[in-house]
Amino acid sequence: MKKSVSFKKRVIVPAIATLFCIILVVSFWQGIVIREYTLTSELVTDKIKIALITDLHSTFYGENQEKLVSKIDGYSPDLILLA
Repeated sequence: MKKSVSFKKRVIVPAIATLFCIILVVSFWQGIVIREYTLTSELVTDKIKIALITDLHSTFYGENQEKLVSKIDGYSPDLILLA
């Protein structure tokens, strides 16, 4: 006599495994988001480029953080700040 597979084993376990895999992929996705702002002030007469780096959360951007460094170098900032 053939045993029927329970609903839990047929549907719920694969659904949980799929959800776990999706969460794992999203949590390891390493995207760099760049936002540009232009501010003006009567106190600063020259143009200054400032790079503000935030929310790294111990993320790995390649060997020696080369992906992050190359993105920053591409903008040639006058000042780099870490927040």
